[in-house]
Amino acid sequence: MLRAVATGATSRVAAAAAARGVRRVTDRVSGHAGLKLDPHPHETLRGLYAETTAALQAIPPTAAYRVNVEKVTAHRLGVVNATPDVRALEAKLGLGAVEEVIAAAQAELKLIPAMAEWAPWELPAGHAKVDVTLVE
Repeated sequence: MLRAVATGATSRVAAAAAARGVRRVTDRVSGHAGLKLDPHPHETLRGLYAETTAALQAIPPTAAYRVNVEKVTAHRLGVVNATPDVRALEAKLGLGAVEEVIAAAQAELKLIPAMAEWAPWELPAGHAKVDVTLVE
């Protein structure tokens, strides 16, 4: 993680953030172009994961895509709920900065309607079903 090094800049930013009710944002910098720091990443992720769970209702419950996205979402939500510290959350998820996790959750949420439209779990007309055994 990068930190501000300019003398006095950190304290001015911290004071301004504190005045707006933002905590610890000045302690973290995403270091990734285009990813803004989220002052409330836990709430953001909880909301995105709730939206993801709701959007998945458009996918058949037996579709592998839905099953896997539900598992990943439930796991990540559990980690978010159990880990109040942002740095600890990043370490436990192992997916980089929390802003990257937010971006991934947003991308998944945008993918769900496309998957519902494409319906890759449906057998195309004229094709025979092939039995596949999955090993977990």
